[in-house]
Amino acid sequence: MKPLTKLSPEELQTIKYYDDNAQLWSEKHGLNNNIELMFQPEMDKLFKPIPKGKILEVGTGHGGDAIQLISHYGLKNYIGCDASRGLLKIAKSRNPGASIKFLSIYDLNFNNSFDSFWASAILIHIPKKRLAQALGKLHQSLKKGGIGFISIMEGSADMEESRPGRYYSLWQQPEFEKELSKVGFTVINKRKMENVQPVSSPWLGYLVKST
Repeated sequence: MKPLTKLSPEELQTIKYYDDNAQLWSEKHGLNNNIELMFQPEMDKLFKPIPKGKILEVGTGHGGDAIQLISHYGLKNYIGCDASRGLLKIAKSRNPGASIKFLSIYDLNFNNSFDSFWASAILIHIPKKRLAQALGKLHQSLKKGGIGFISIMEGSADMEESRPGRYYSLWQQPEFEKELSKVGFTVINKRKMENVQPVSSPWLGYLVKST
């Protein structure tokens, strides 16, 4: 596998956590877990305006969301990626034949190739100083007028080690939405989810359109 673009120590530690704990983490975040189901409304809203076409999933994780994305768009229209080899192995076993690549978000090299994207719980691990680069890669991958989903965690800490081995970037809504606008995304829908256990920080789900 091709090496990842240079990552920060915090990013490398976070990836190592997922590599070392891939099976345990996946068992705690299974298909019937409330954490995974909390973004079902956003997935349904994505499917309505984009009933067909190609989709990119960034941060495939254990491949739970991929099952639904592939079911809707078709195996040949789905490409997924993740920077954790441990999670990739599980995702591929759950989605036989799917194209799921070992890539970080910074390594995406698609130009106007996808009708939609799904980036759930991936930008929470991106340092704030690299968010513009990450969002730019998502925008670059999407066709004009395409729609994507992004979820983040709300708060004021920057790369907070709120759980052992993993670092998080927390955002205020105006702050994050300004970054979306800078790269050419328009927010078409957003939702705040509070008291989602075992996470203490609220989640923010965004549907965005490439303009």
